[in-house]
Amino acid sequence: MMNFIANKKSLVIVFLLFSILNSNAQQDDIVYFANNAIAVKKQNDSIYFYNNLGAIRKIISLKNNKSTPFGLPKEVQEIIYNGEIPERIGISGETFPTYLYTQRYSDAGIVLCSLRIYYNELGLKTGYEEICPDDTGGSDYHFGGKNLYKYNKYGFQTETENIVYIYNDNGQLVEKNNRNSASKKVYRSTKYEYKKGKLLACVIHKINSNPVYNKTVNLKYMYNTKGLLSEIIKNNRQKIVIEYNNHNKVTKVNEVKTWKDKKKEHTYLTYYYNANKKIERIQIDHQYSYPDQDLRFMYDDDENLVQKTLNGKIIESFGYDKKGTLIYTGSNERWGKDKVYVKY
Repeated sequence: MMNFIANKKSLVIVFLLFSILNSNAQQDDIVYFANNAIAVKKQNDSIYFYNNLGAIRKIISLKNNKSTPFGLPKEVQEIIYNGEIPERIGISGETFPTYLYTQRYSDAGIVLCSLRIYYNELGLKTGYEEICPDDTGGSDYHFGGKNLYKYNKYGFQTETENIVYIYNDNGQLVEKNNRNSASKKVYRSTKYEYKKGKLLACVIHKINSNPVYNKTVNLKYMYNTKGLLSEIIKNNRQKIVIEYNNHNKVTKVNEVKTWKDKKKEHTYLTYYYNANKKIERIQIDHQYSYPDQDLRFMYDDDENLVQKTLNGKIIESFGYDKKGTLIYTGSNERWGKDKVYVKY
């Protein structure tokens, strides 16, 4: 009986030691912000990225090499942190799930360029190398590099070819410097101010080679009753207004201008969602310089994006295997229909 009790105690001790070691091993896979909120967590076959308020901002599944973004569409984030709506709005691929394939190739047709992509241990893109042949028979053109994009321990991007990002220990962007990719000279410096975790204001310094033409812009950020960013105040006569639906998804990005007793409002971006809260349509109205765009997105039963259309014409299609891993993309380019396969 005593031997049985001793053996039982030994098993309990071994189990407790295993649990402690396993817990410590899991802790090694978690990175925390200064406020003790989780920033990055590796669990099973997935990597989770959070903001400092505990909300998911990205999940990378290592099972099907799929990176799924959460929160505001990428192009809306850029409008917020740049403080302006660009003359030509581009819908970022990072608004939708992307795949961590390392190469792409074509079995048939004209192979214009070959592409190789590089990632770090967190599955974040660090660079690419693209080779394109010279139509005149000269040397191939080479683009990109292996280490173009850098990240901090929280999984936030700190450097690209022409932008440097600086964050505080709570993962908040406090400074962004746009620079010339060749000379590395900064031509636009933006600093951000926060209060109780929310973006409150930013100051943009536009730097010219002639100091006489330097310009400073001050922006203020306002929030609605739900705590969602609703207005970016540029000055007394101009602001950017963001609207949401009942699920806190962005539906419109407007610019409002007032002059004396007159008010002019223009909607640049309009988002529509399906029953699964996925973007199924984006309307872009550039107002002046560029034509309007009506982008639509179709999904399969597993909620994988299978087709993009622009103004009624198919511009891109996607194929997946049974695991939901992307295996090819198809596009209608000026060279005709082309199916591009990907490797992992």
